[in-house]
Amino acid sequence: MNGNRLFAPTVNNDPANAGVTWSLTGCTGGAAECGTLTVVTSTTATYTAPATAPPGAVGVTATSVADNTKSSTVAMTIVTVSSAGRIAFVSTRDGNSEIYVMNADGSGLLNLSHNPGYDGSPVWSPDGTRIAFFSDRDGNPELYVVNADGLGLQNLTSNPSHDVSPAWSPDGTRIAFNSDRDG
Repeated sequence: MNGNRLFAPTVNNDPANAGVTWSLTGCTGGAAECGTLTVVTSTTATYTAPATAPPGAVGVTATSVADNTKSSTVAMTIVTVSSAGRIAFVSTRDGNSEIYVMNADGSGLLNLSHNPGYDGSPVWSPDGTRIAFFSDRDGNPELYVVNADGLGLQNLTSNPSHDVSPAWSPDGTRIAFNSDRDG
């Protein structure tokens, strides 16, 4: 996998034009696992994806130099490929954001989420049999798991807080995620 993305934030109330500092969030490990930020200035940075997709969403965070309590994070879901060569991705081809899988050659397209709510951040289980994702189908973002064939949908986090950005443990027995449960 190869890919670059340029980020250029707008910083309000920055009369000294101090700009921002940059960081990657949501991924543990080095550049080989999480990608890198290059061509970094106080106003722009370029994210370069790693050779294989990181587990879950990677966030690029811009933190104001003038007030380091203010920051903004863009979460990027990098298309993930299972060990069997199937691709999981998000598309709005049906009019809203849905989770799809397909073979690497484009055949075998299958909508896994079939719901009018927003579905995002698909991540393959390490064994390639299940996909974790988040959906707001219940009124707020919750984590779900579904089998790669679209069967066995399960809500994992029935909670009034926002639960997003799932990431599988290496052995596939646990899922870490971001939540605003503590404010």
